[in-house]
Amino acid sequence: MNNAMTLPRLAIAASAAAFTLGASQLAHAQDASTSNRAPISEPSSPSQGLPVQYVERPLTLPEMTLAPEFGASVTHLEFSAFGGSFAANLINLNAGASFGIIDDLTAYVVPLVMTIGTASGADPDIAYGTFRLGAIYRFLKTEVADIGAQLEFGATGSVDLIHLTGKLPILLRLGDIVRIDTGVALSGFFPVNGGNAAGGLAGISSSPTQAGVATAGLPVDVAFQVAEPVFLGINTGLGIANFEKAGDSLFSPLGAFVGGTVASEDKALLDIKGTFSFPYFLIGSDPEPPLTNAWTVGLDARAYIDLGG
Repeated sequence: MNNAMTLPRLAIAASAAAFTLGASQLAHAQDASTSNRAPISEPSSPSQGLPVQYVERPLTLPEMTLAPEFGASVTHLEFSAFGGSFAANLINLNAGASFGIIDDLTAYVVPLVMTIGTASGADPDIAYGTFRLGAIYRFLKTEVADIGAQLEFGATGSVDLIHLTGKLPILLRLGDIVRIDTGVALSGFFPVNGGNAAGGLAGISSSPTQAGVATAGLPVDVAFQVAEPVFLGINTGLGIANFEKAGDSLFSPLGAFVGGTVASEDKALLDIKGTFSFPYFLIGSDPEPPLTNAWTVGLDARAYIDLGG
């Protein structure tokens, strides 16, 4: 990632770039019926599937659940350079999938990330974005919180920049109405063909509608269940793209989302979600925040397929 973190370079980054469940058993069967009851957010068996309500979903997928995902978005950027003003529009298309190996371990891959970019006075350009491969292991599960560990590897399409991200994802539930996704993420960015490596309090977006975009290392996503199949929320946080230039590369996103769930027999089958965000709403190098001339609007769909029978 660029040390200066100016908006034109953010535009380039956006277009090129993007883990013991234990349940105690009592000696008496009559006590086991109550003490071993699974939390409402966690299916007790793979065949039970995911809850319909988004706020009740666990941090990881149930065992033997496959979740393919596709997203499309448009990013608009305006910036000044070389004494002039320029605008760029990026169409992002990507597809990936997650798989619940066991209830506490989910692996994911995003192999297809394509960006079609158009800029002022330039012909359209097509670039392959950031390939991502990772896993999430949940080591703590309660009725009100899930905590895990996440590790991710990624590389740009031209394999000239790779990233390694470690994250401590935390999921909090406030009843059956509010869900908060937060945690801490640290990333290292390594140029393949020379150049200086960089590290930051940041991650790479897991949202199909923001493929390759650097995300806050201290994220705060708050979701509200307004009806059983409908949820909405806001997301923000704090990130540092490069520790060596912390002041200039400090940033904070701001966004909103709304989604709905298609269900059958009290199991989620499909989520459809619309998003709007300012990925770099506040940025250290911008003397006049907020930064509203870089925004993304998108739509993504995620299906849930129970392979456990």
